[in-house]
Amino acid sequence: MLTPHDGEFTRIGGDLTGSNRLGAARAFGAAHGCVLVLKGHRTLTAAPAGNVLVNTTGNSGLAKGGSGDVLTGIVAALLAQGATAVRAAAVGVWLHGRAGDLAAERLTPYGMTPEDVVSSLPAAIGEIL
Repeated sequence: MLTPHDGEFTRIGGDLTGSNRLGAARAFGAAHGCVLVLKGHRTLTAAPAGNVLVNTTGNSGLAKGGSGDVLTGIVAALLAQGATAVRAAAVGVWLHGRAGDLAAERLTPYGMTPEDVVSSLPAAIGEIL
């Protein structure tokens, strides 16, 4: 599983020259047989089979150092509990974004930190249980 933002994606061989993030994510995941989480506005989760899930949670406050580490921890926890890689990535991305939205409601996207996202995870999880 790879979790790059657009700049990292191009450095590992992803092609964003056509400004088609969805197509680029789909092609990369299929070509490399991996789950790709292309972070950014409307984070994309591309499966090796070619399907792509578009996330609708999250905000600009997640574009801070350490936020990707929080996402990785969430996805790793889901994997450790037996989720498939695609499910762990997609659910992890949604939870991360929703926790970020909850943190932003309290603190604004500008004022929130990755630690605030972590503290909002229980409420985000509660919304899906």
